[in-house]
Amino acid sequence: MRRAVFVIGILTLGLSSCSTSDTTATTVDPSEGTPATDQALAAAEAFRAVPDGYQDCGHTNLTSGWPTTTIFNAEIGAVCITDAAASGTRSQQSFSGRDNAGGLDGRIVRVEGIEDITVITYHVEPEGTVSSDQITCAELVAPSNEPPSCNR
Repeated sequence: MRRAVFVIGILTLGLSSCSTSDTTATTVDPSEGTPATDQALAAAEAFRAVPDGYQDCGHTNLTSGWPTTTIFNAEIGAVCITDAAASGTRSQQSFSGRDNAGGLDGRIVRVEGIEDITVITYHVEPEGTVSSDQITCAELVAPSNEPPSCNR
């Protein structure tokens, strides 16, 4: 009987220490780096806005989950954009994560048509300044542990 009480106590303690994570990555363990500032979050959201006429495949925050990050799973997190690339459906999906200095790093995958894919990598400074690079390719690579990128 004492063992059952101990197990229930451990389960209760474990469950009480769990919390839901904020997908904006504003709450993180300070020992793991500085969370993104409100200015960086707002600038990133504006930068990755989905153009009119494009299917929105969503945004994946790569620094959310327990305890502060999760492993990216392409079978779950990139199905929409990889399907769009295969069919040529104009679509966009974005991915970002904190840079541990108050800013964000991210990637936007935009399908323009059959064999016409744009990948934009960007960095947002803590004060909201955005810098980016863009490449175009004909095919996506969707590795199982990171967001899709161009196959060169």
